[in-house]
Amino acid sequence: MTNKYESLPCSRALLVAHAAKSLGAKRVMVVLNGAGRRTIRYAVGLNAGAVLYLGGKARTLKDGYTMALEAIDSGKTLAKLKEIQTVSEQLSPQEDVA
Repeated sequence: MTNKYESLPCSRALLVAHAAKSLGAKRVMVVLNGAGRRTIRYAVGLNAGAVLYLGGKARTLKDGYTMALEAIDSGKTLAKLKEIQTVSEQLSPQEDVA
């Protein structure tokens, strides 16, 4: 059986950032900055690990969870999130100030 998500072109850090959105931006940002409650960190890791597994980036859910926490702890997830934010701001239409 092949995983239909296996060919998705995305990085581990991007998947972690996307999965973390469901937990609330403020809570996630605290975790991505290396602080906050452990339970929130574990929830972010579990959500992201599931996405990594479904996306074919991890062999098992446990591997996905480990990969997600490593991406969070290394700062890669926060860096990718900031990169996405910068690109998003550059692509959004500028409002005319009259």
